[in-house]
Amino acid sequence: PQGACASSFGVCCRFSANTCGSKISENNGYIESPNYPNAAPSGLCQFEIEKCDTGVCQYRLVFEDVVLTNPMMGSCDNDTVMVSNVDPVSVATVPPALCGTLTGQEMYVWVNSTDTASKVLFNVADMTSNSKWKIRVEQVQCTSDNLAPRGCLTYGTTTAGSIQSYNIQGGNGELLNNQKFSHCLKYQDGFCDVAFTASKFDMGTGESPT
Repeated sequence: PQGACASSFGVCCRFSANTCGSKISENNGYIESPNYPNAAPSGLCQFEIEKCDTGVCQYRLVFEDVVLTNPMMGSCDNDTVMVSNVDPVSVATVPPALCGTLTGQEMYVWVNSTDTASKVLFNVADMTSNSKWKIRVEQVQCTSDNLAPRGCLTYGTTTAGSIQSYNIQGGNGELLNNQKFSHCLKYQDGFCDVAFTASKFDMGTGESPT
């Protein structure tokens, strides 16, 4: 229970999956690390996401508080999070693994043709790690105005915002290796152009935006 609603005639409920192996199937449900907000125990911890109804095409994973160990030279060799069992169009863009600080970022995954539950797998490799996570799972209907186009990993739906790589950490985080990052912008009525201004933009040899 999270307090009163409907002029105090009802009670707002918050659904959380906070034990390894548990499942979330409610819209705006939460995936939390065991003992959150304290450090998660070491080892593998998997969660499953099921559609709340057959009209769901996407999951929007909102990383409200996700802190894992930082990458080493861009490689996620210690604590990681991986997302699987999504449509082929999302397999092409979803990173094989994420690490570092992801708080405030998001990910859209298509599940329109996926019949089995999607999986979110955390691996806390270091017993001394202070890793923790809190992820809100929005289930996006196929008919929703906020449905991200196919192939989009992140999606901007307002007239202004930021495009940020994972583990940005205010411009001080390492860019993660071996990723295809696809950000889409929603068309806004009454606007003709998009202006981009870079506050931090560093890429290595052989890496390029298109």
